[in-house]
Amino acid sequence: MSLHAVHETTLQQASKGLRAKDYPALALAVGTLAKQVETKPGVLTPLIFFAERLGASPDFVYQSIEALRRAATVAPQESDNEKQATRLFVRRTDSLGAPIIRATVYLNAVSQTVENTPFRQTALDGLIRQVKALPEEEASIGATLLAGAALLAPRDSEQEQKAYTNLKERALMMEPHDRLNLFFKSALLSPRSSLIEKQFVDNFTRETNALAHSFESLVVFYEAAGQAAPRTYLKEQSLLGMKRHTDDLQRTDRLHAILKAASLADTDTTTERQIIKDFFECVEEVLPENEASARIAQVSRRPHLNKALAREAALWVKQNSEEPEPLLPAPEGSKKAAALAQTLE
Repeated sequence: MSLHAVHETTLQQASKGLRAKDYPALALAVGTLAKQVETKPGVLTPLIFFAERLGASPDFVYQSIEALRRAATVAPQESDNEKQATRLFVRRTDSLGAPIIRATVYLNAVSQTVENTPFRQTALDGLIRQVKALPEEEASIGATLLAGAALLAPRDSEQEQKAYTNLKERALMMEPHDRLNLFFKSALLSPRSSLIEKQFVDNFTRETNALAHSFESLVVFYEAAGQAAPRTYLKEQSLLGMKRHTDDLQRTDRLHAILKAASLADTDTTTERQIIKDFFECVEEVLPENEASARIAQVSRRPHLNKALAREAALWVKQNSEEPEPLLPAPEGSKKAAALAQTLE
């Protein structure tokens, strides 16, 4: 049987199912057309037609929406087929029950669509529109959906910033700890050295600094530094946050926090050098001289903690240890006696 015959059979099945309102049969045919459409452009127009009719059945509305999404993404950009499939996709999606369901469908469409296409922009606009319709008690869900949209949008694009702006508005309705966690998780997932990474990290930093107790902020920054990837803006800002709140601690607690920061610091960075400087300043400030020397000596023997810090500590120990008295040269007779004694042994 030829491929053309296969197409005709599928279209005949779809037509027969539609006439008989046999939606399971129509759904099967639409599914087949959706699989074929990328390699067989001739089925695109029939796919749009039958997919839209399939949505008349509540049992198959999601399959209808997915088939229309497929058609819109395969159709040539700015073509009549793309515009029609997009319009029908929006109409079917907006007819779903609750804003959270509609927003989730739009986010799924954004995540599965090629960047910088009209359909993706439409799906992102739909997501933002549905999130705005969410009640205040669902602010956390809406903000999470918008964070996903911002991360999925093209890097440093207008779409990304549109999602981020709406996210910030929605996040204001969230509980402070929920807002902090959302910004942190989004920062973890952000592309390195991107605008959206900086925005998420800066918001996370601001929320953490605003916590009621400085020690709580220190713990949050410590945990964030431990989870952040090496040499990222999140790692750097978390360590600097630790430094900021370490200054409020008492004596040995402060020293302990500095050593924790040193264990997480990236090598050969300005932040690492500042932490090492803080360690020596703290030791001199909070410990008696004999304890300070002992602590520095201890750190010098722990390169697994931080190699650069251990190296600096070892250098400090060497420079500050008491120099032994220089030995006077032995008399010539003594040298001969020593050599004789060694021979006799």
